[in-house]
Amino acid sequence: MLTKIESQDNNKVNLTFEVSKEDFEKMIYEVYLETKENYPIIGIQNGKAPKCLIEEQYGESVFYENTVNNIIDKEFELMNKKYKTRKLKRENVENINLLQIGNDKDLIFELLVNY
Repeated sequence: MLTKIESQDNNKVNLTFEVSKEDFEKMIYEVYLETKENYPIIGIQNGKAPKCLIEEQYGESVFYENTVNNIIDKEFELMNKKYKTRKLKRENVENINLLQIGNDKDLIFELLVNY
């Protein structure tokens, strides 16, 4: 997941993440299972709509934000355990730059983080 760490000025670090399209699809499906009741579809019982129908109604990117946030949380938790220095938190993220995202694509994004 984490592929590159670059130190910046003034206690900032630039982190680059790459997630394979297979892992990204699995994570999107996990988010779908957690949040499907939040997307009502007329004629279908709440929480019972298939993923493809929700994506058709709300757009293919409907689950991307939660998926990226879950990745950030998991990676920060792993990094905090590994380095045992300053705690990285999502609140300290200054900028998220999505370099590549979409169905059938690897996910690549960068974070600029204050620590």
